[in-house]
Amino acid sequence: MQKTKLSLFAVMAATMLVGCGGGGGGDSAPSNPVAVTPPVVTPPVVVPPVVKAPLPVLASSYLNAKAAGLTATTVPVLPSTALREEITTTYAQADFFQDGTNSMVAVSAVFSANNVPGKIYFFQKDAQGNWQDKTAAKLRDTAGCISPRKVLVADFNGDAKPDVFVACHGIDTEPYPGENQRVLLSQADGSYVNTVVPFSGYVHSASAAEITQKGYADIVLVDSANAKASPVMLLNNKNGTFTADYSRLPRIDGKPAYTIEFVDFQNTGKFDVLIAGVDNSSTGVVMPTTLYSNNGIGVFTASAPVVFPDGPVNTGVLDVVYSKDALYLLRVNNTYKGSSIQKIDLNTKASSVIFSQEKFPTGKNGGNWLDWIIPVNGKLVSQDAEYGVSVGM
Repeated sequence: MQKTKLSLFAVMAATMLVGCGGGGGGDSAPSNPVAVTPPVVTPPVVVPPVVKAPLPVLASSYLNAKAAGLTATTVPVLPSTALREEITTTYAQADFFQDGTNSMVAVSAVFSANNVPGKIYFFQKDAQGNWQDKTAAKLRDTAGCISPRKVLVADFNGDAKPDVFVACHGIDTEPYPGENQRVLLSQADGSYVNTVVPFSGYVHSASAAEITQKGYADIVLVDSANAKASPVMLLNNKNGTFTADYSRLPRIDGKPAYTIEFVDFQNTGKFDVLIAGVDNSSTGVVMPTTLYSNNGIGVFTASAPVVFPDGPVNTGVLDVVYSKDALYLLRVNNTYKGSSIQKIDLNTKASSVIFSQEKFPTGKNGGNWLDWIIPVNGKLVSQDAEYGVSVGM
């Protein structure tokens, strides 16, 4: 028995040594390798960036301003300088960077002198929604005009990208010599070329629409000091130039017209022309709010004009919004202190003032008057959010 126990112990010890790799002898048999299953490595999921299609350019500057889904926005503030260069009323939004979002073009005015032109800027929003100056990526020549009045967005060169027309009126003192207008044309590389339009006028308002050829918007403007006493159409030559045509619209004989707009009241794609200004003046010199119908080939003298009811006395029309049932006219009084909105029922011609305010938050225009209105979710709101105006339509 004793011998058996010792033998069993020896066998167990030898087995343990083999299992533990003991003995170190060169003649020991290698242990069987253990198969190791490698861990399953899941490749990272690569999410491609969302590429938005560019926003479309609509057929008129009115539609690009009022029917493109814009909402109230802040207007960029330029760094303070001795020149008092500011952006007030001359700005517009469109997809200038072709990334599926709206960016901004703005034209500054210099308030320290009467004959110093401002500059043209492009702005794009950052991830926090703040406007960033991106002019260097878009524009080499940033020269603006002495008195910019209105910025239009339309397609002037047929490439389905937003272009820009700047209506300017020059020095705002007699004899009102006027100044040349400007157009920014989009290029294949995404930049813009700044070109002087060789038409000089005291231009308070302008509008653009595809009148004579699709993709190449024409321009209509009202020159308050022109000798021909007629609104002017700048016909698109399809090569970046325009030809002035005084024959397509009736004479207004020096009447105080300060707003002109291509409007499609019938929603047919055929744009008529609305001209408005001071229609109820204590001086007796008036420009009634008047609609001139398009005969189908871009001539606006064939039909009898439609005249709309007057607004409050000594107020002028600065902006227009229309729907299928009503026309809304943004007005400022003749001292540029206080604004109102007149509503005209297009079915009954009934007229009423639905908004009136004498003072606005300090800032643009000295807080004295409102510049532009846009329709948002059944309300008229100030395009510049600083004013905080919201009126039910």
